[in-house]
Amino acid sequence: MYRYFISGSPSEFTNYKDKEFNYTSEVIKSEFYNSPTYRKISYEEVMGTSVYNLIDTRVTTSIDPSTSQKLNNDFRTIYFLPEMDVPKVGAKFQFDDNIWIVVDRSYSNTPINSVMVRRCNNVLKWLDYDTGKVFSEPCVIDYLSTVGNDDTGLIKTPTGKITIFVQKNKKTNTIKENQRFIFGNKDNRVCYKILSGGLINYNNLKTSDDNSSTLLKFYLEKNFINEEFDNIELGVADYYKIMYSISISPSIILGGVGDSFSLTGIVYKNNVPVNYDISFSLTNPSIGTISGSNVLLLTNTGTGCLVGRWNVNTDIYKRVTVISGSSQVINESIVVNPASDKIYEGEEIVYSVYLYENGVQTSETFSFSIINNIPSENYEFEVINGNYFRLKNKKKYLDEKLKIKCDNPFQSIEIEILLTGKW
Repeated sequence: MYRYFISGSPSEFTNYKDKEFNYTSEVIKSEFYNSPTYRKISYEEVMGTSVYNLIDTRVTTSIDPSTSQKLNNDFRTIYFLPEMDVPKVGAKFQFDDNIWIVVDRSYSNTPINSVMVRRCNNVLKWLDYDTGKVFSEPCVIDYLSTVGNDDTGLIKTPTGKITIFVQKNKKTNTIKENQRFIFGNKDNRVCYKILSGGLINYNNLKTSDDNSSTLLKFYLEKNFINEEFDNIELGVADYYKIMYSISISPSIILGGVGDSFSLTGIVYKNNVPVNYDISFSLTNPSIGTISGSNVLLLTNTGTGCLVGRWNVNTDIYKRVTVISGSSQVINESIVVNPASDKIYEGEEIVYSVYLYENGVQTSETFSFSIINNIPSENYEFEVINGNYFRLKNKKKYLDEKLKIKCDNPFQSIEIEILLTGKW
């Protein structure tokens, strides 16, 4: 026995909901490019990369859904073609000479794909303490005011607090509570500090996914400019609290063709060695070569500089002079570690002093002595042996630097160290 079924086009069996969805999508696409609000704008498809690509959109003014009133020009609504995935909250766009951040979005199961964006009216800038890099990120600053009773005629006044919205990404996720930020023009900077409990990083897009939050919210209160540690020019708070430096051995390279020198470098964070990941290069490559094991071989006569850069942050580097002559000479240099010229109040550092010949550490010793008249109650000084001494900053002294003479029958140097204040 045979059974027969009616056949037909798949479109004949599509349910009403799908029909309406497809019809609306087709209408939107047919009118999309002819709309007076159509324009191409730049979209950061991968958050935190600052790489923008042009996409097709319609950009209109925004309406407050609670009042049906038009919002001010800091808000825009962006419409997309139906096949485009709706950008997440926190996504960024670039148009009209500004960066805009998504603060609300439509549901992804509708043919009308849209987001509401808000204009970023400032930039957060801060120092990453682990690398010494200055990070920056466009942000929205919301200004809070006290609530006045309009019936009584009370004036609304600033509370000294602001709210900030910023995209959550690898950089901004390093921001902590009580962190300070500087805003305003260079001639009149102002400072704000994140309140304890004022870091909101847990508005998950997916309930059980702690990493799904894409927008950070900070509550800050008025703080003060600290001229000792804040970089007013760059607008970065606490810039000078963490100081990175590099020491290179040998500290000067004098030799002849055929001479080789073993190169070492150390990265210091506030005078404490923290890293040895340094790459070396020559400003004049014709005078020598550097092997993978950091050995410099002088191959031609000439002069130049050896540059040691921290691989984590290439803006932190040190240069030493290289002079290559036609015949071999003995290169002597005194190397002091750490190489920093300041020590913070309450801090204690042990310094090493060695004589190097052609990049090789010798067993020569030194005598150490204080040669200026800084009050002794401001510091503790102890000679450990002929290559080490200990210095403690008991109380800051900013009138002049402490001068320590390192004396040897062959060479001597004077070290100047500032007894600076606490962080």
